[in-house]
Amino acid sequence: MNNTLRLFIKGKSENKINPLLYDNSVDLWLMGCIYQGIMMFNDDLVLIGRLSQSLICENDYKSYILTLKEGLKWNDGHSITTEDILFTIQWLLQPEAPDHLSKYFLNIISAKNYKTKSTNDIEGIKLIDDYRIQFLLEAPDPYFNQRLLLPIIPKHIFENVSVEDFYNNRYKDEYIGSGPYKLIKKESSKFLFSKNEYFHLGTPYIDHMTIETGSNDELIDLLKNRSIDFAEISYSDIDSVSEYQDHYKYYGLDKPMITLIALNHRNKMLKNKSVRKSIAYAIHKKKIIAEIYKGYAHPIEQYYPNILNRYKAELLNDYHYDIELGKIMLQNENLTDIQFNLGYNATNSEHKFIAEFVKKMIFLT
Repeated sequence: MNNTLRLFIKGKSENKINPLLYDNSVDLWLMGCIYQGIMMFNDDLVLIGRLSQSLICENDYKSYILTLKEGLKWNDGHSITTEDILFTIQWLLQPEAPDHLSKYFLNIISAKNYKTKSTNDIEGIKLIDDYRIQFLLEAPDPYFNQRLLLPIIPKHIFENVSVEDFYNNRYKDEYIGSGPYKLIKKESSKFLFSKNEYFHLGTPYIDHMTIETGSNDELIDLLKNRSIDFAEISYSDIDSVSEYQDHYKYYGLDKPMITLIALNHRNKMLKNKSVRKSIAYAIHKKKIIAEIYKGYAHPIEQYYPNILNRYKAELLNDYHYDIELGKIMLQNENLTDIQFNLGYNATNSEHKFIAEFVKKMIFLT
């Protein structure tokens, strides 16, 4: 194909390329090409409208009126209206829907009754017209705008699919969405896209896109044969592909992601500020970055990554590695037998290695 971008994503699709169904990062990536949310975070993690023109909050965070942009269309030419928003939320509140999605909308008046089939309507959602919709909440929620990050699905497509078939992924998906591309063909682990002529931000410059998925070995074969144009390579794989630097140009990609340790202040020991400070001084962040992240990370002293405008370095203490200072702080408090449990996500190998590092470092204090 002319004007085609060839991409590679590490992993395997479960063919759940739908905002209400996806379970893994590959399907999330594919889904992001096809669907769009009502709201979105910009580069500074400020929430702004995507499909929405405005979101007005009233009655002390208990009422929200959302207005869609005019002229929005699905990639098959059908108009996007507030009926699609209502339909999406109705499907999220079906008994078959996963709780991790539906829980964010249970604060809407009568949503809980709708989910248990005690009522046929969601009283807290009012369709004003094709472009405006009102949400009435049982309790104030200043973060309701974040609930609207979820992409919406087209009513005219899925109203003809049973809820059971939908949530069991037993239906013929035409991949009708509002994103920049439309999925037109699947070939095993390869996905072929064409540009969405109706995309609300303008027709994409690149006509076609292919996304291949697979293992790191499959990525190396593609790099060897120069069969792809773009791939996101993790720090753990960078050594295995470095020999192809003559064929490709590598760019560092800073992401607004952080790895942190959350301390339970209800723990008797961790209530003590000196204990918390000694832990901060005992953790050798630069060593973790060098040995686990291979240098592809930055140490920070706060919740916000330093690539965001919210980062306020001048207002923070620098808890650099100083194990002797950590020991002195504990001695000054007459603390010797300090015990607490350190938990981590057992399915995340990166977190496992970090937890082992941290355990050794804290033990030295």
